[in-house]
Amino acid sequence: MANHGVVTWSHIGVEDAYFKMEILEAYCRTVLVASQLGKPVKTMTPTQLQDLLKIKQNMGIPDPASASRNANSATMPSGAPA
Repeated sequence: MANHGVVTWSHIGVEDAYFKMEILEAYCRTVLVASQLGKPVKTMTPTQLQDLLKIKQNMGIPDPASASRNANSATMPSGAPA
């Protein structure tokens, strides 16, 4: 699939896969424009990401990846990389 662009897929349906494609496309546009501003692009720290995920959870916004993260941390031996 090299050089064929992005492929999205969803358990929910075609509309959800299309929505994910739109989100990724908007993110890529944002990163491209930000990189052209002449200063290094700043990224979020792990703490900032955790704060953002907590806000998302408190607002009731579903996060399928959080279930995966929680499952991985529950099954990983202590000290093992996630």
